[in-house]
Amino acid sequence: MAPIGFPIDILTASGYDMKDIMMLAPDLISLGVDPELAAKIIPRVNPTEVSSVGQTSAQVGPPAGPPRGTQAAAAPATSADTRQQQHSDKHHKDDAASSAPKDTRRKARHIKPFKLLDVPVSYSAVDASKQMTEAFSRLTKFGGETVYGEEANDRVKVVVGLAVHFPDTCREMLLEHVADDIRGNMELILSWLYEEYSVTEGYFDRKDATPGRSKRYDLCLTMLLQTCKQKLSPDDRCFTKILLEVPCVTQGALEIVRTYCEESDYMDLGLSTLSELVTRRPAATEAYLYTLLDLTTYHDTKLRDTAIEVTKKLFVHEELAGDILKYSCKMLAQLQNDHPMMDMDGETEVAGVMWTEESASLCLQLFMSLLPLRHSLLHDLARVYIDVAPAIKKTINKKIEKPIREIGIDSDELLALVEECPIGAEALITRLLHTLTLDARPTQKLVEKARDLYKQRIPDIRILIPVVIGLDKSEIMEYLPQFVKQQPAVMREVISRLLGYTQAGNVSSIMKSPLTPTELLVGLHSVEDNDEVMKNVMKAISFCFEKETIYSQETIALVVQQLVERQPLPTLFMRTVIQSLNIYPRMITFTMGILDRLVKKQAWQQPKVWQGFVKCCSMTKPQSLVVLLQLPRQQLDSAFQISNDLRGALIEFVKNLPVKQRSGISKQTLKFIENVAKCQTAPAAPAATEASSSDTAKPTKA
Repeated sequence: MAPIGFPIDILTASGYDMKDIMMLAPDLISLGVDPELAAKIIPRVNPTEVSSVGQTSAQVGPPAGPPRGTQAAAAPATSADTRQQQHSDKHHKDDAASSAPKDTRRKARHIKPFKLLDVPVSYSAVDASKQMTEAFSRLTKFGGETVYGEEANDRVKVVVGLAVHFPDTCREMLLEHVADDIRGNMELILSWLYEEYSVTEGYFDRKDATPGRSKRYDLCLTMLLQTCKQKLSPDDRCFTKILLEVPCVTQGALEIVRTYCEESDYMDLGLSTLSELVTRRPAATEAYLYTLLDLTTYHDTKLRDTAIEVTKKLFVHEELAGDILKYSCKMLAQLQNDHPMMDMDGETEVAGVMWTEESASLCLQLFMSLLPLRHSLLHDLARVYIDVAPAIKKTINKKIEKPIREIGIDSDELLALVEECPIGAEALITRLLHTLTLDARPTQKLVEKARDLYKQRIPDIRILIPVVIGLDKSEIMEYLPQFVKQQPAVMREVISRLLGYTQAGNVSSIMKSPLTPTELLVGLHSVEDNDEVMKNVMKAISFCFEKETIYSQETIALVVQQLVERQPLPTLFMRTVIQSLNIYPRMITFTMGILDRLVKKQAWQQPKVWQGFVKCCSMTKPQSLVVLLQLPRQQLDSAFQISNDLRGALIEFVKNLPVKQRSGISKQTLKFIENVAKCQTAPAAPAATEASSSDTAKPTKA
């Protein structure tokens, strides 16, 4: 019921009868609403929507006497004055009675003064709850579309006050109400949450406070955010707006944001909300940022990649870069453990579980994505690389390619790393240089750093391979035997770089080597070593022959001409001659000239060259038979021993020669051939054949 001072006259002047006033006044005033504010609100409520409060039929008559206390406070009067006053009062009463109708005078004598305290209003708990919920329902639904400005603000205050300070039923009803139009009820939502937060933080000193009230703000906020997920589309930004404008984002609310991120349909909204929370709510930036960073090691690839991209955008803020770097380095350092962690950001190793490429990649991905933004991280990577297992090193070498390309060949931090390469990180440095120089020519500074590293600190020839085309010609020729000794794949890489090939398999002018293709192939023939190394040399030469666009018939001929002039002849010379003849059969005439030169150079003095000579003659007969006739008798017999098919072919060739052409053959050679022919036709004389063979079994020495 209306307390003293409630402006009843204002309400009655607005057309409300006393039962309406008695219904609304207690609710509003009990909420602590200012009487003047209540006076503004009540006239705007439709009187027909106000429920009856019971019987309050009484007419207000004039008071029976002066207010209490006024009589005691009056000054004492004399007996004469008293009699005069009584006479005057009686006179007035008689005048009033004589002027009033008879019936009216009779009723007036039975009227009692109206007192608000005398109006009986009594409800059971159930009825009171019902009346309250019905009244709250009318308040939430009334005027939502037509009330604006100060009137709307007043309505919001009343509705929020009821929802916050009364039982949970009102809160549930308010949640249902705002859920119907979250965007349109945004002001009501925020006012509600601020009021709940004020109660939670103890800004209101209420006697009915209970321990449960401290959790109501978090409960209301989480319920509201879950409702947003049910009612709003995945691209509706109302969810973000609420989180940005509420007084506090609780842990429960943050967990809901994370669930948004983990669902593919809401992932973009969740991550963008996290990003804005980090930048626009600095009071709890660390908590929001940690939630985002934790998603950079999430098992789902799409979410992990997107979270990393969001983190990279935040990395440009200097106040955030430190925490992001710290987290990424922490994840990198986990690779030094014997086993992966139970949680990627935890501290408990999983016994018996070994590192895999997938688990190592989870720890590496954020760090690798930050490398192009902070080149100094290369030094941290090198320090960790030294201590990790071989399988993890392999993963690092694989994952480093993309970021190092973005860093570029001109990075000062890269040059510093090459210069200060830690012992044990040589493979990493080589991988970095290899990736950077696949399609780009090494800078002079980089060549100098790599050369100094090789000569002064780490004598590993693999360090020079990425910068090989930046070395001097003399240096390349000096290091060529060491390049050839490497694994076949490494050796082929060296050859490709020296031939000017890019990663795509194209020859580029910017990758031009100090060595010409001819000089390279000649240089490979100069490598002389044990059989194992010579196998690598043969593979290198064969690899060169595969590059037919570079090693054409003319280029091969030029190489062979240079090699045939050497003394002694290269061990693999005849192998190259035979190989070139197989690739370019039209070189047979040129090859006959080379064989003729070899006879004059007494090729039989080098056993491996001699065997290659005989094999080449066997391949090129009958053209090579003329060359064989130039051999001394002993070497001819040796050729027959090496290649038996030459024997019959040469005998038949000589038999068919005209007499004039036979004159050009030495008598000793002709006689030897005749004896060989007789031995073939007379098998009964083995003794003579054996004797002849014993004389010519071995080639003579110079």
